[in-house]
Amino acid sequence: MKKGLLFISILSILFGCGNENPQNELSVFKIKSSFDQPFPKRKKNITQVLGNSFSIKQDNDTINYKVLFNNTTKQNFIIEEEFNDTIFSGTICKYRGLYYFNEEINDTTFWISALKIKNGTIKGLQTSWVQMYAWDKEFEFYPTNFIQKPLTLKYIDTTNNIIRLTPIKKEMRLFYEKIIDSLSTDTLINWEDPITDEMFKKDSSIINNSISHKIYPNPAKNNFTIELKNSDYYSYSMFDENGYIGSSGKLTQQLNTINISNLKSGTYFIKIYNSEKEISETQKLIVKK
Repeated sequence: MKKGLLFISILSILFGCGNENPQNELSVFKIKSSFDQPFPKRKKNITQVLGNSFSIKQDNDTINYKVLFNNTTKQNFIIEEEFNDTIFSGTICKYRGLYYFNEEINDTTFWISALKIKNGTIKGLQTSWVQMYAWDKEFEFYPTNFIQKPLTLKYIDTTNNIIRLTPIKKEMRLFYEKIIDSLSTDTLINWEDPITDEMFKKDSSIINNSISHKIYPNPAKNNFTIELKNSDYYSYSMFDENGYIGSSGKLTQQLNTINISNLKSGTYFIKIYNSEKEISETQKLIVKK
């Protein structure tokens, strides 16, 4: 990996055009690079990390997103709510702290971009142009008569302006970590990290009904209702037995119907808490398809 060239590439992407939004600037270019296959790891359901919706704060703006997952195809969809724009559709993998977004393009090859979610922040969302352009800058002047090519480089076709790559996990992690470190950080609003096994075991043992009157039906199939004792402001997060978020959102009425058609059969724990997160309870729900 040519670290010096990569560093110069990232600087040119982020600062070279004097534009606060480099992705808009890059849209005038045709990206040459693409991968011959998705990132080689097991496909993940990103709703288990971000929930069915999430919001980020950029400067003084709040941007809201919906998140969907297709259990059959393992495709994730992230939709910007205000304009109903799908900003990502594809599969997602995780490797060494980064989420890898695989988006199939017209010629059946893939763009792969990385995302980092940690401590209530997110980096790399909607920067696939930036990240793929970094691969262009890495290899566009690489000699075509190379004797020993880098592991990620499959071939360069200068006639058709194609740089074909193949995903090598370790090499890609080093490349994307540098890109992610150079990108701006957005704040996730009212978001909770997936709880660890230790936190989950401790929290799931506290089951009471100080906030909710009851949760029904139980077992549930496609929907269930949370009936609150009052109509104060509450939120909920639904965790599976491994501590991953299956669903989350706001409870705005005394009777709140939750859609769980995307969840598999199993045991789930529903954490309900007030706006200050000073009062909470955990309820157990069985999902049976």
